[in-house]
Amino acid sequence: MTDKIKCALLGNRQAQNELATEGISLPCPFCGAEMQTEKGYGNVTFFRCQDRRCGACISFGGVKKVMPRITEAARPLRNFNRRTAKPVEPMQAQLIAKDAEVERLTRERDAAVDDIEKVLHEECGPCGVCEQNKNPYAECKADGTGVSCCIKNAKWRGV
Repeated sequence: MTDKIKCALLGNRQAQNELATEGISLPCPFCGAEMQTEKGYGNVTFFRCQDRRCGACISFGGVKKVMPRITEAARPLRNFNRRTAKPVEPMQAQLIAKDAEVERLTRERDAAVDDIEKVLHEECGPCGVCEQNKNPYAECKADGTGVSCCIKNAKWRGV
């Protein structure tokens, strides 16, 4: 489940609207299974749960006339995605938001470390491990410390 879907399920309207714009529906509000969008009688949009035990089928009335005496919502997917969050303890909501932030920051940090290691590797030349494995840079961390030889050399040189 993506961070955007998690935020939408927690009641974040912006995430809900972005998912609707991308054509992505949230999981079933009753069982959490995947929903399929279908066109039914009169070209009305229905959201059908893929879990046979649940079988929820949801549609929205509204102002858009699709046939005589049949209307649907102007933006059915946006309506389907717009729901309030299940009651969550404030502390639990904060933890979920913090987890998403930690994941994002970890990805950014890892990308920055990779960029730095590539630059340092180019400066110090291939190490013995890299030359031995015929794989520049990728095997730098082979000594088990999790720190590339290039960063070790940079620290040693005072960079």
